[in-house]
Amino acid sequence: MSDVPGGTSGGIFLNYRSGEHKKTVQALHKALQNVFGLGRVFLDEFSIDLGTEYTFDLENRLQDANAVVAIVHPTWLRDLNVHKAARNWLVEELQLAKRRDIPVYPVLVDGAEFPGEQEFPPELRWLSQRQYRSVRSESDVDALVEELVTVVPERFEPAPPERARSSQPTIRAVLSASLSGLAALVLGLALSPLEPYRLLAASVLCLVVVAVLTGVMYAVARGTSRVEADLHLMPAEPYLIRAGLPIGISGMVALGALIAVSSPLPVTAVTLGVGVIAFTIMVVSARQDGVRREEQRVRLWPQQLSTPVRPVALRREVALLEAQLAEHRGNHRRLPTRVRVRCAYALGSLAEGVDRLRSDARRSRARWALADHPVQSTGYLAWVAATVGLARGAWQLVAITLGLAAVTVELLYRQQRRVRVDAAAELDAHVTSLRKQWSDVNVTRS
Repeated sequence: MSDVPGGTSGGIFLNYRSGEHKKTVQALHKALQNVFGLGRVFLDEFSIDLGTEYTFDLENRLQDANAVVAIVHPTWLRDLNVHKAARNWLVEELQLAKRRDIPVYPVLVDGAEFPGEQEFPPELRWLSQRQYRSVRSESDVDALVEELVTVVPERFEPAPPERARSSQPTIRAVLSASLSGLAALVLGLALSPLEPYRLLAASVLCLVVVAVLTGVMYAVARGTSRVEADLHLMPAEPYLIRAGLPIGISGMVALGALIAVSSPLPVTAVTLGVGVIAFTIMVVSARQDGVRREEQRVRLWPQQLSTPVRPVALRREVALLEAQLAEHRGNHRRLPTRVRVRCAYALGSLAEGVDRLRSDARRSRARWALADHPVQSTGYLAWVAATVGLARGAWQLVAITLGLAAVTVELLYRQQRRVRVDAAAELDAHVTSLRKQWSDVNVTRS
């Protein structure tokens, strides 16, 4: 599959011949793509579709290029002089670039030396007058990029988001909730009038419990938000140690106490042993998964924002950007373009994420519930509708049921809105601080 999205034109054309240096060329191609964007760095094996007439693609992409990078490898001179009877694309591409006044940048790889003027074929002798660059390390690639950005506009293209879902409810979610609620109401009304009273009492009691727990959560959540924010900024392993382990150990102790009170000693010992083994396996698995995800985030950073935007994702982006800026803060050399474009994108993405948080906080109750929690909302609506159906003509119970449901939904709605508004204010302060750090780091250096 071609890496050219939608017929993208312009960019950089890599002129080379396959050989032992192929891996070096592929690495350079990837490094340039990271700065100039997918589809804007032409390399035949990645940029031409299977079965396509390659001569047409080669000529068209070369004519549209802003710059040609001529890869000079140790056997380059020999390759220039082979295939005299056939078309030598290595030579033809350079000649076409010359005729169309496209800048050509000779780049030496794998220890190659630049030939003297008399060593060039006559038709390419003009290339001997071009300044060349040697690429032996990442810093050499950075230097090459700095020169190429003067003729090729940078266009960083981040990795796709982990999750892409609308902040507004889908028609499917609305229809599913409506039909489930109607079906549950009809089912509640259809039950025998002699049977449902115990079920009704249990259902109302559960609604009371849910409402009370929601109220307690709403009351204590503000006090834990600061701790939660600090934990979100941590890498995966410290997060697991400081948050996951205390919660898990507390749960194990509570479970052990409950089993000890209600069961004989042998049963208690066996149950606790199995529990400890299961908990250990879960911790090890969670650690490995967390470290893997953290490595993936660093490797793909910065990614497009997942939607709906969540505070935890934005805080992790803040931590990654702070780490990048800290790494270059004491460096008095010019900031590499590959780092600069990433940091600039991450800053813009964070500011956009803060705006989305504020926008999502202003959604109506129905839009929030059906967009963020479509399955839970459908289930809760069906539960309430079935309870109302069971209550039949007992309007006091109907009023209590609807009142409990309204209070629960309102508390949850206000809680998520408070979390988003508080997180937006906190992250806005982070973005302001990061912009200041960015302005200090992103200066012209010798």
